[in-house]
Amino acid sequence: SSGINAEYGNDKALHQLSPCENRAAILENHRNTTFKSVTCGKGQFSHLTFCLSNEGSLYSFGESRRVERWLDLKVNDAFALYVTSEHLLCGCSDGVVRVFEPSSLTHIINLPKPHPLGVNLATCTSPSCMVSVLPNSEFPDCIGVVADSLTSKVIVLYRDKSLYIWDIADIHRVGKYRSYLFHSACVCAIEVYPQETQNLAMCLPKGTFITGSSDNTIKIWNLNTLDPEEQVKTTRNIYSKELLNQIYTDDDFGWLRARRGNAVSDNASGITAVAISPHGDVVASGDKSGNLRVHDLLDLSCRELAKIEGHDAEILSLSFTRPDSYWHYLCSASRDRLIHVFDIRRDYELVQTICDHSAIVTSVKFVEKPNDSQLTLLSCSADKSVRFRTGFKTGSHQLQFQTYQHVQEKSTFNDMEIPQSRDRVVTGCQDRQIRTYELSSGKLLNSFKSGSSEDSGMIVNVALDPSSSYLAAAGSDKCIFVHDLQSGDRLASLYGHSEMITGLKFTNDCKRLISISGDGCIFVWRLSNEVVKNIRSKMRGQGYEPEVTADTPNPNRKGERAISPHNEYNIPIMEAISKTEEKESQLMDTSLCTPEKRRKQWSVPSNLNFLDNIKPSEVASPCTPVIMEQGNGGPAHTRTAPDGGELVMPEMVSLDDGSKKRDAKISESSDAVQTEEDEEEEEDEISTEEENQIIYAPAKVFSPNT
Repeated sequence: SSGINAEYGNDKALHQLSPCENRAAILENHRNTTFKSVTCGKGQFSHLTFCLSNEGSLYSFGESRRVERWLDLKVNDAFALYVTSEHLLCGCSDGVVRVFEPSSLTHIINLPKPHPLGVNLATCTSPSCMVSVLPNSEFPDCIGVVADSLTSKVIVLYRDKSLYIWDIADIHRVGKYRSYLFHSACVCAIEVYPQETQNLAMCLPKGTFITGSSDNTIKIWNLNTLDPEEQVKTTRNIYSKELLNQIYTDDDFGWLRARRGNAVSDNASGITAVAISPHGDVVASGDKSGNLRVHDLLDLSCRELAKIEGHDAEILSLSFTRPDSYWHYLCSASRDRLIHVFDIRRDYELVQTICDHSAIVTSVKFVEKPNDSQLTLLSCSADKSVRFRTGFKTGSHQLQFQTYQHVQEKSTFNDMEIPQSRDRVVTGCQDRQIRTYELSSGKLLNSFKSGSSEDSGMIVNVALDPSSSYLAAAGSDKCIFVHDLQSGDRLASLYGHSEMITGLKFTNDCKRLISISGDGCIFVWRLSNEVVKNIRSKMRGQGYEPEVTADTPNPNRKGERAISPHNEYNIPIMEAISKTEEKESQLMDTSLCTPEKRRKQWSVPSNLNFLDNIKPSEVASPCTPVIMEQGNGGPAHTRTAPDGGELVMPEMVSLDDGSKKRDAKISESSDAVQTEEDEEEEEDEISTEEENQIIYAPAKVFSPNT
């Protein structure tokens, strides 16, 4: 207060509030219009005010408060407005972003559209994929747009939470500077891809993990983007540096494409559990409706191998048997209190249903030791019990499970994990206790409380590091606590999620902890070097070899070069198409591939290395904006590229007669404007290196929310 008085002299004048005087706009013939978005002009257009209506029209008000100009955007709906000193941008449905001249509302150009919904990212390794779009493709709505005049960048947020940064330095040569793809709803499940061993080769690269979300997608992520060995054998698509592929379990994208007057709500269905086979060849997922799906990871399209309507309620947990065991089964646990066991070798035929719990089954695990014929099935439930079962085959070769131990506590069991020794089970309970039981007898070995005495809520998820030395526990209070499993000492407390944490996993290289949440975010936490060394040392003492991946370069460390945006080239999409068509055809031809060859289909130069030798000075002259009908670009013509190859360019066609563009007709007051439907050139993205992060802070967040 004294500081304020010293600066302003009189705090009474400072605290006197004067009401804002409003002056109603003069709408005349538009008085029944409902407006949904408004923005004020900047610079030489500061006297103008722009509004969007529910009918998808754009209005311009002048100093007289009257409607000076208005036009029909010719879209199903419009959501966002942003104005700079030169351009007015309108974010519309179906991925359309229209750019106008602010004073006259003359239509200048449409920004390129983002990725089509349902696209197979694994095959989108060339910029030509952004130009060649299938007919009737659907695109997510643009719900937010903002521009930076200093850098000539436009940032666009779409309804599926994808984020694109477009370069409009030359408005007639718009290029994609960056793009990021995320989950668009609650992330419910996470699983780390199995570690490659001497006797077991994997089809996906090191550092891969898979997540399932309420947006009906299963996304395959990879953090190991800087390992030279992995760069040679891993396909990187043009839309995301970390996302290898995504699986759509539902072809209905209506909830991502709103229509006028219809509110967009979260999808009623969605993925709630995922599990990867120990061989790494398939991924199983369960959804809110109780359906079990199995997808092939050896196939670039991740085709669906099986779909089973197994449960009457959402599936909460899935588990595969180990590859080095005598058994080959998949089990699922659901909110309907049932556990189903499926035979993998019989195309996931149901072999047994277990119904010995009186409440929802929160977690289920197969436990079997290498080269051991004994199979153990564990399950924990909201009925406050853990059941230990042993599996055997009857005389008719039918699988049967018999309970040999039943542990009852005073608190609900929400999750459980099995250590590498496979002789114990670690559980997380509603009373915040971490309880460890002996597998053979069900005897309680250890118990400690996660968090501090002031912490409230319950433990909903637990995760063990590869050496089973450390335990991470996630509470309903949105916090993560890292403990020493043997002593129970708390080593770290991690905060950052805005909703309840739904899953935790340590990576196989012992360097990171991954957490997922209902806020749609994926946090990647980097562990300290001391913790990593301790984990790896204990793993070697147990006879296991940790997975080795490349360290993230530190730009401040000697001998490592930091890549800045000034070292990158921003190349228009349509002019970067070179002699890669042969590689693409080989990549997409899977009809004659054996499983071994299909693993090699992921081996296309990453980060679009064929662009690295193209310098800005060598790029051919830019193309003028073209009007292309989706999926029908007309006959193609070619011209010589700087390296001697051919640049394939779509023939210019019009939406009307195939020859001329339509000029936007701007009218005064009540006259509507006819706008053109343009399809624009797009640019490729060359990713930068990951920055160094502090210990126990999110090293990477896969969401635009944070």
